[in-house]
Amino acid sequence: MHKNDTITLIKLLNKELSIPVYQRPYEWNRTNVFVLLNDINRNYNNDEEINLGTIIVCKNKEETFDIVDGQQRLITLSLLLKILNENIKINLLDKQMLCVNKTEKLIRNNYKTIKEYIAWLGKNDNLDNFYNYLIHKVNFYLLEAKSINEAFQLFDGRNSKYKNLTPVDLLKAYHLGALPRNYPLKNLLTTWDKNIKEEFKIDNSCNKIEYLYNNILFNVYNWSLNRDIKKFTKNDIYLYKGYINKNENNYSYIKYYKTNDKNIYQMNKPFEAGEDFFNFTNYYIEMLDNLINYYSLKNRLEIDENDKRYDLNLRFINYLYYGALLMFNDKFGNNNKNNQFIEDFIYKYSIIHRIKNKSVSLQTLNHYVLSTKYNFFYECNNALTVEELLKLEPEGNVNAPTRSEKLGEMREDLWKKLK
Repeated sequence: MHKNDTITLIKLLNKELSIPVYQRPYEWNRTNVFVLLNDINRNYNNDEEINLGTIIVCKNKEETFDIVDGQQRLITLSLLLKILNENIKINLLDKQMLCVNKTEKLIRNNYKTIKEYIAWLGKNDNLDNFYNYLIHKVNFYLLEAKSINEAFQLFDGRNSKYKNLTPVDLLKAYHLGALPRNYPLKNLLTTWDKNIKEEFKIDNSCNKIEYLYNNILFNVYNWSLNRDIKKFTKNDIYLYKGYINKNENNYSYIKYYKTNDKNIYQMNKPFEAGEDFFNFTNYYIEMLDNLINYYSLKNRLEIDENDKRYDLNLRFINYLYYGALLMFNDKFGNNNKNNQFIEDFIYKYSIIHRIKNKSVSLQTLNHYVLSTKYNFFYECNNALTVEELLKLEPEGNVNAPTRSEKLGEMREDLWKKLK
């Protein structure tokens, strides 16, 4: 790998840059653009050079440079230069429009945002001076990796304050790097992009892949070991890096998992790095989708309580409910004669926490799971048969301090219906 070399914006854009197929789409919004423009303008007004972080590139077989990290900044800055000088030739913009799906709307919107900013700037300053500043005094650290595997190893989520890589981004990059060099990526990336653009119908706060790892798999992993849950960060992605299928890996548990059927996954067990990660992700997204469609916590609760005044607020309870359902179905399947009992148990186990508390947070949820007589996740993780889980009973005491006597009565009535 070449050392960190400082390079100006114009020299960087004059290189033959391209966006590889494995890159995430361009996704900067108006806020990201304003952060970048304000940072540049502040340094411009102080007559100081500005360094906008690291750009990672890797030479491909066409002898052009794939942008492994930095495309969000470079595309935005290319739009800025094009607005200031419509005659400037920027190859990256022409290639970008063709090779990244679903980005045209964002690019058009950001183009308008930048034009508005430049119009405001032009009222108070000479735009020729600002253009020359961009050309000569906006710099980057350029890292040219020798191989794509080496490039992926450089991902650490800190390359840009403007749009940090998420743990899911890092996992995607890592496992793409573990694939054979000539692996056909089209179908794999099409499915990945589809899940990135969709949300589970129970929560629209993030896409399906982030929801699966941030709110389900990572929570289940910690709860099943009687550990506190926490935010899923880049420091935790080692849990989902899998193992490299090479002879030099002599751990006994690796040898054991190498002998298993690759079409069968267990959510807390290792898998082989590369293709298996994408199959693992798709497997659990499909399972979770099926569970959400079949078991509606909200609908069942409304039928039981028959009172729309009750504050459902099920966002965090869903982590508990669907996480427990996913763990049970993943381990024991859905064709056991005792499954209905377990499903009823999980329903009561989850909703009792909502009944007992005026408000629910990750902290109260975590305390509930780890402080009840039976931690379902821990018990399920260690059980060898479904029968071992039949002894479990959700806590039935829902008497909790409340400012509203009427709310307390509603909780008691609901608990009676659950029982």
